[in-house]
Amino acid sequence: MDEMTEHEAIKLTRELCAKYDIEIKGVSVRNKKRDYGTAYIGKNKIIYSTLLFKESKWMVLKTVCHEVAHLLATKKYGGNCLHNRRFQVCEIAIDALYGFKPVYARSRGYAVAYVDLVTGKALDCRRGYKEGNNGRVVIDYDKQLNDKLLRKVMKEAFAAKAFNKGDKFNTITCKPIEGRLALISMDNGNNDEIKDPSAVIYQSELKSNNLKIEIKNVKYNGRSLSYNME
Repeated sequence: MDEMTEHEAIKLTRELCAKYDIEIKGVSVRNKKRDYGTAYIGKNKIIYSTLLFKESKWMVLKTVCHEVAHLLATKKYGGNCLHNRRFQVCEIAIDALYGFKPVYARSRGYAVAYVDLVTGKALDCRRGYKEGNNGRVVIDYDKQLNDKLLRKVMKEAFAAKAFNKGDKFNTITCKPIEGRLALISMDNGNNDEIKDPSAVIYQSELKSNNLKIEIKNVKYNGRSLSYNME
């Protein structure tokens, strides 16, 4: 995998800040579990997560551009622009330096996709979006519907106390067993026959014939249930 080191990311951050005359007071890397990067606009500092540098060079580049855009938006417009249109204008300008453009679904929020400025092709899309005809980014309605079903199953499982405090699963598969969506703690391929009954964590009343989604890093701490959708 093509990677970018912590040193290279910090160097790139400082170079971008210098280009836009942003007074950067600190760039560092720490153990952060939730976000790959955070811009502290009041302190003009950026902190990246060590987890970011386990990802591709492309992911690191996107993150660096995104966090510097927060500082640039504050410098140009004053105050915290969060992810509003002013911030988006700044992110578009910075991303263009590297030959790609963020695509937004609305005037506030994160980019739903990134497009190559030369070819017009989508470089990647957030979950629930896909590349349609002529390279345009469109809503993936099927995936959004499936994700909605998954969230309902997880909510039901949580309410039914299907998980015990301290439970951790690397992978759980949500797919139908006899037409009813179930959470299974192992991947049994396309065969709905579960040989080990203990593998079924929860079976809902929701029905689907072909939904199959894997979720990663499922954790229950006794109060909240967290997971990542692949």
